[in-house]
Amino acid sequence: MGVDGDAASILCVDDTPGLAELTATYVERFDETVTARTATSAREGLAVLETEPIDCIVSDYEMPGMDGLMFLQVVRADDPDLPFILMTGRGSESIASAAISAGVTDYMQKDTGTAQYERLAKRVRTAVVQYRARTVARELQDRTDRVLERSPDPIVVSIDDTLVYANDAAIELFGADAERAVLDQAIETYVHESDRGTAASAFEHVTSGDRTVEHVDRLVLDLDGDSHPVTMTVRRIDWGGETGVVAVMHDRVDQDAERRLQARYQGAFEEGFDAMVLADDDGTYIEANRSACTLLELDKDELIGRSIDDFTPDEHDFAADWASFENASTDRGTIPIVTARGTEKTVEYAATRDIVPGEHLAVLRDVTDRETYVEEIERQRTRLEEFASVVSHDLRNPLQTAQGTLHAAREDGDPAYFDRIERSLDRIERIVDDVLWLARAGEDIGTVEEISLPNAIDDAWEVVAADDTGVTLLVDERLHLIEADYDRFCQLLENVFSNAIEHGSTVADGRTDAATDETDAPDDDSAGRAVTVRAEAIPDGFAIEDDGPGVPPADRERIFERGVTSTPHGTGFGLHIVSVIAAAHGWTVTVTDGQHDDGTGTGLPGARFEFSGLRRE
Repeated sequence: MGVDGDAASILCVDDTPGLAELTATYVERFDETVTARTATSAREGLAVLETEPIDCIVSDYEMPGMDGLMFLQVVRADDPDLPFILMTGRGSESIASAAISAGVTDYMQKDTGTAQYERLAKRVRTAVVQYRARTVARELQDRTDRVLERSPDPIVVSIDDTLVYANDAAIELFGADAERAVLDQAIETYVHESDRGTAASAFEHVTSGDRTVEHVDRLVLDLDGDSHPVTMTVRRIDWGGETGVVAVMHDRVDQDAERRLQARYQGAFEEGFDAMVLADDDGTYIEANRSACTLLELDKDELIGRSIDDFTPDEHDFAADWASFENASTDRGTIPIVTARGTEKTVEYAATRDIVPGEHLAVLRDVTDRETYVEEIERQRTRLEEFASVVSHDLRNPLQTAQGTLHAAREDGDPAYFDRIERSLDRIERIVDDVLWLARAGEDIGTVEEISLPNAIDDAWEVVAADDTGVTLLVDERLHLIEADYDRFCQLLENVFSNAIEHGSTVADGRTDAATDETDAPDDDSAGRAVTVRAEAIPDGFAIEDDGPGVPPADRERIFERGVTSTPHGTGFGLHIVSVIAAAHGWTVTVTDGQHDDGTGTGLPGARFEFSGLRRE
């Protein structure tokens, strides 16, 4: 036992720089009767035990050379009752089980904050009181029965290089039926010939007192001559009044397997394809793999100390999510994030609480492309529904007209019927062309580049009105450059120009009525037209204006809808396609009254289509 009275002397052992001193300081602070010593390794701790009375040992588990459990067993071989409290930085049922099996007095997991040291001080005081209450004198047989025999590791004791004790684990290792089969033999009998010289040297060093402890890897032999790799810790002890040497052997195969398992899981974490992070109870990242750094676009040393809340939009309620997670063992879902570089992503996550106590694992996967793909599929489904609607309705009307007119033509052969059939077939062809365009292109645009707006206007006008001498195009000199997909933009212009020409202000034999689209003009829509179309600049885009009847205010909200037309031969797709292309570029299109008097005195306002929100120079 250590010092007399209520005072107690403890030994704090931890290889982490400064942590043993920190533990000693706080234990002394919470219990003024305690005097603490420190050591930075189990070997150094054993040296302290050789020279100073110690009432309790507080030891780390993961230490190089000799871990906390091996340290415990070496201590137990000499003093089976000395209080020994094992502290570990990572929780593990296997570690706890091994510690209990080896006779640990208490087991604690390291935590953050100072409260852990107050708990430790109380446990130290309790252990010391119980230790002092026991009978110090023990018979040698009691010692072996209560301590060495229950050790899971093989333990042997030798005096003058002769084996005088072997526990059950050692007897099993040597392949013997009973202790008497292995005793009274030279210790080198059970050491492989390649290691006998170094093994003997290790025993001599501790017997002579040159070294307090030896910690070596050796091959030991069983009675059949088979070798077993072990880690052997050798220390001098008092054995029945004689100087003896205790050797504790730990199966190196199990150690190697554990190291490989740890390396395997470490590798899976570090090299995982998915992003993985460990967070503490506050949601703060304490570890992250490479994929997490890539996902969040941040170096690891900058990522540690942050939380997912730092990467979610302001409107996302992270506090509510974390509170819900604290009440569940697992959680999964999808959240939006904004990376350190401002990249917006959609992330799918699966989170698990307490991978080890106080540490929570989250696996993150970037599903932004998948979400985009789902949206694209939804757009395609909408296009297919539109296509089905056109086939079932829009195409049926001109087809029925053509079929009925064909029947009448067969009866009396009137040429007018054939003209009507031709117009119906032309309408069907236009509808098919428009629907195919929407189905193939839809809301997608190709390469956006800087293009000349005047050149695009000339190209589109050439397609629509090259052979029509009754139409005039006026182009504003202020129109210069814009950014657009050239082919799609020309399609937009062609549809707007076609709409202007189709609804021109005058025809050969009559005037078009804006409300009914009825006309006294002949069936040849292009005959006698006198249409003026203007393309001009506006503050953030451009406008196309004609001098036709215009669009009544009540109809301006719906003229861009699919299938809406005011002419008998219209498809209802032209302006719908215009709105689709404009939206794909991020533009806004509106229709208003024209701003130019045509000079005819007709009072027709004309239709003006304004495209705004463009990037232009």
